[in-house]
Amino acid sequence: MTRISFLGPRGTFAEAALRTLTVADGAEFIPAESVHAALGMVRAGESDLALVPIENSVEGAVNLTLDELTNGSPLVIVDEVVLRVEFSLLAPEGVALTDIDRIATHPHAHAQVMGWLRDNLPGAVVLPALSTAGAAAALLEVPRPFDAAIAQGISAEIYGLRILADDIGDTKDATTRFVLVSRPGAMPEPTGADKTTLSLFMHDDHPGALLAILTEFAVR
Repeated sequence: MTRISFLGPRGTFAEAALRTLTVADGAEFIPAESVHAALGMVRAGESDLALVPIENSVEGAVNLTLDELTNGSPLVIVDEVVLRVEFSLLAPEGVALTDIDRIATHPHAHAQVMGWLRDNLPGAVVLPALSTAGAAAALLEVPRPFDAAIAQGISAEIYGLRILADDIGDTKDATTRFVLVSRPGAMPEPTGADKTTLSLFMHDDHPGALLAILTEFAVR
């Protein structure tokens, strides 16, 4: 069985992206607490593949992922997924929209749903969480630390929550690009739509060094 680590916990955008890949059919999903941990499992042989975010259309490049791929033993990108970022308002059974005073979510998610909150729950207090999926999972605690969570719809399925409002993001075309990573192996056959990611460094730091590097790409 193929083992795939991903940026957890269960119910993250990474898991939603992973579910769209053919290689994930019948695979063992292993949630990791960080990008470093997810990639570390591949390096240590504890998983065969890892899926981690590398770029967001709103926030830009995920520098942590780029740093982790650059440093440490070699890893290669073997596939990618571009996932539309959709946020939902989740709550336990019996909680209505009018009951919500306290909401938890990741600060990045909060920044992308402020317009909807202003129009629909202007008096609600938004609490920061380490992840959107973590906020959803916390709704199962007794007593509940807050009334609702802003997360992705997959979290409702995993944690048994209700979706009170769907697709509440202010930017409707926001996407996140994820990459599937493995240890180096045999190169696959060219598809005609392949991409190459390079980690660069400057041996000699001087004015014009970056231009000299980019020129090598331009002339070829």
